Amino acid sequence: MADQAGSRLVPHGWNTDLTLAANLQFLATRSAPEYVEFSTSASPLRWHLATNGPQIDEQGMITVPQSAGLGIELDEATVDRYRIS
Repeated sequence: MADQAGSRLVPHGWNTDLTLAANLQFLATRSAPEYVEFSTSASPLRWHLATNGPQIDEQGMITVPQSAGLGIELDEATVDRYRIS
């Protein structure tokens, strides 16, 4: 729909490596490069939910993860630590 309307589409969802990875995978399907939000929050869920979360390189770019699924591995210790029963 965004393409049909001639509009840009920048998804919002930056608070963990899980949502960042999902946004990167989505944006990789788009025909034109687009921005992605990258949180610098001090939240432990932001920085420790994945063991291999996407990182910004020296040129300010983020590589789309290439592994299966979203391309990241959840840190099970962090998931257990913040799990709500």
